[in-house]
Amino acid sequence: MKKIINGKRITDFVTEFLLIVVGILVALQIENWNDERKSQSFKNKTLSQIKSALKRDVEHFNNRIRRLESISESVGLIAEHLEKELPESDIFASEFSRISWSLVLETRTAAYESLKSSGLDAIKSSELKVNLINVYDYIYPRLNWFLENKFNKFNDLYATPFLFRYFSLEKEAGDENPVWNTQLYQQLLNDKKALTLLYRKQRQIHELKLEIQLALTEIEKLLSSIDNETQL
Repeated sequence: MKKIINGKRITDFVTEFLLIVVGILVALQIENWNDERKSQSFKNKTLSQIKSALKRDVEHFNNRIRRLESISESVGLIAEHLEKELPESDIFASEFSRISWSLVLETRTAAYESLKSSGLDAIKSSELKVNLINVYDYIYPRLNWFLENKFNKFNDLYATPFLFRYFSLEKEAGDENPVWNTQLYQQLLNDKKALTLLYRKQRQIHELKLEIQLALTEIEKLLSSIDNETQL
């Protein structure tokens, strides 16, 4: 009888132990499931924010390209004017002032930095990971470096000083906004550095435009990768 009782106690103990283990495993599984669900929700929300930011970047970059094309058109008109030694026109000074226009590029990276800080492991697609890193850690820094160290630096060192050598900002009677006026037009025509400056400016515009277009191409790839990931 004692053996049966002891055997029953052992069976009850084993059963109770197994129930506890199963309960713990189920609890851990539920916890893991909840963590995975939260991670998936955070990933999808952040990717949606990244997608919205990229679309705004695309719009902004296209606007910057239009501004570059406007500057390029002015530079072309000025160069033709100087090459042909045409008489000074009313809009000449205004057009020439555009050679000193700098550019500001706004890139929205907050959502990506948030995703990056939490880890990119939640992303299933290796293609998406590569495209994210490519755009935000390579293309954007490269674009901003070119803008600041090439395009805007050229303006600060060469274009703007050259502009103020031959032009001045003056307020005309009845006009609140100052306008550009030519001071030494004939000397400007004889200054061979003027055309060299304009040709260099055109090259800067062309190179920056290519950099922005490259960024737009890579952004399109990234947007496509995001769509593929969120549809899984």
